[in-house]
Amino acid sequence: MKPELAEIARRVLGREAGESASPERVAIGAANACEQLTQHFSRLIGRTGMRLLFDRSVLLARHEYPWLPRGANGLDDDACSALADALAQHDPGTATAAFVAVWATVVELLGRFIGDALVARLLTELWPEISHHAPSSGRTEDEP
Repeated sequence: MKPELAEIARRVLGREAGESASPERVAIGAANACEQLTQHFSRLIGRTGMRLLFDRSVLLARHEYPWLPRGANGLDDDACSALADALAQHDPGTATAAFVAVWATVVELLGRFIGDALVARLLTELWPEISHHAPSSGRTEDEP
């Protein structure tokens, strides 16, 4: 996972969860961030594409966080809820780290699929306050 994506994920979660560090607030913020991300990027790669990227990201994060939901049915309301339910069962630090692992991996995979520059632009549309922190590899969508 790219460190800059992890930082963006923390900022997004902080924005969505608020200043409260309770497990419930982290879980709610994570669900909100997942739902916003999938709605915004689904217009380019579809809900199925987002579902596949989310499933892969959860699978990868399960190596470090084996308690993450198994066999999520993709990034939809149920999957976001399942992720939130799992996060709510852990202390805020652990829940945040697990969310960061999943969210940053989804965004990194999106960058590989549609290009880092486009991902950065779309993230800025969703969360303008992170615009100066959005990832950029220096390559365009057209470059390999």
